[in-house]
Amino acid sequence: MPAWRSALLGEAFCLTIGLAIVRLALYGDAGQPAFWTIFCATFVVFGTAGWLAGRARANA
Repeated sequence: MPAWRSALLGEAFCLTIGLAIVRLALYGDAGQPAFWTIFCATFVVFGTAGWLAGRARANA
C-alpha cells in the first residue's frame, strides 16, 4: 500500500523550498530575510511532521 502521507509531505517540502528559492530569485538581496525564514521554517515544520508520522507508525 502506498504511503500517501509521506509522499505528499515530501512533495510539499520540495514545493516550499522551491517557493523560497523563487522568492530569492525575484527579489535578490531584498528577499533574503524571507528566504531564510521560509527555508528554516520548512525544515522545522516538515521535520516535526515527519517525526510525528514516524512515531505514529512505530506505535501502530
